[in-house]
Amino acid sequence: MAGTRESEYDLIVIGAGIAGLVAAQRWLDSHPTSKTTLLEKTQRVGGVFGRRRLYPDFYTQWTVGLAEFADLRMPRPPEENCIKDFFRAKYTMKYLEEYAAKMSHNGKTFKERIISDSDVTSVEKVYDTWHDTCIYSENEKTIYTAERMVVAAGEHDSPYIPELEGQEDFAAPIIPFANFGASNILSAPNTRQVIIVGAGKSSADMFYKSVRAGRQVTWTVNHLRNGEEVPCDALLLGIGWRSYTTSFSEDTATRLGLPHDPALDSPEARSKWKTIEAEGDAATIKRFPLLAAPPPYARKTISLTPWRLYNGIVPVDDHSIVFINHFISENMMYFAEVQAMWIVAYFDGNITLPSRNAMENDIAHWKAYSKRRYLSSHGQSANFRTFDLVPHTDNLLSGLGSQNLGEAVGKQCVECE
Repeated sequence: MAGTRESEYDLIVIGAGIAGLVAAQRWLDSHPTSKTTLLEKTQRVGGVFGRRRLYPDFYTQWTVGLAEFADLRMPRPPEENCIKDFFRAKYTMKYLEEYAAKMSHNGKTFKERIISDSDVTSVEKVYDTWHDTCIYSENEKTIYTAERMVVAAGEHDSPYIPELEGQEDFAAPIIPFANFGASNILSAPNTRQVIIVGAGKSSADMFYKSVRAGRQVTWTVNHLRNGEEVPCDALLLGIGWRSYTTSFSEDTATRLGLPHDPALDSPEARSKWKTIEAEGDAATIKRFPLLAAPPPYARKTISLTPWRLYNGIVPVDDHSIVFINHFISENMMYFAEVQAMWIVAYFDGNITLPSRNAMENDIAHWKAYSKRRYLSSHGQSANFRTFDLVPHTDNLLSGLGSQNLGEAVGKQCVECE
């Protein structure tokens, strides 16, 4: 391709959402002269809370006081934009934009470090250097290189859009949840009837907004289909997300421990993981007997391997790349900041890793626990920690020499007595 350029950095961060911003900030706090950039596929920072993703009834799922990083306070929004301590998501957007504008290292703010409209289409390692390819036009692409890389693209970045039978003759717009806010589809005068596909939170949000807008709504879930034809002026999709790991080749994904086709593993590797996951399952049931017999639920089989990263962050065999905030959890700002501090210590060689076998056992035991604790495809994928945020972050902080939250609270209670 004509117009191929290369641009070299010390550290590349993929994504300028919550995790990408705080990861870059904590790295630059310790290495202010580091040549660091953030590759962001959209025009603005924020990720899920970016301007293009907002809509009027989008509220946060965290509260005032928890929706901020340690180095910049977020003022309480006006009361008319709050429901108790929850608030409209636009204030998180404003906070993240302010954060990017204010944080400065070696004379450069984040706004000057972020390269926008840069969708990373390919990630590969050539010798000891990571190559991230962004294609900007038919005749222009740039390969960004660095010895270290932070992947903070997030799980809610690229919507899953299926190929629908008869789609080429379907006149109404098909809008995934990621584009719902920017579309303003419910403001269009000819949008009277809408169909919403999916039964998760994003679908529920679109349903609520559509009803509030006075539209006639049909809410459908795939397994309830009966062949009935329903007219609509817009088809709104809330059926999940496409993994960002598709930018990694199959060989690279397999080597790093990212989800991949199990057939790519050697017979020895498949046997090993099967054995240690079974050991993890037995240990889980012994420690948590209640998880041995879950209530009836809809089982969904996944076709790919689970995430196999130590602490959910680092590959066992490659210490030059980390993945943060791909877990689905509660307070993603706090979660991202703890991970960001941990990866700085990790990259600087200040985290003592256990042996390879110990790391693999830890990964397998978490997967076994996750599969029984979270009865969904996320549990099988081992990237769901909604009710395990505190122990997981305690574990990361203990690696930094910090007293964990459980011990601190217990000590306070004893002192109170």
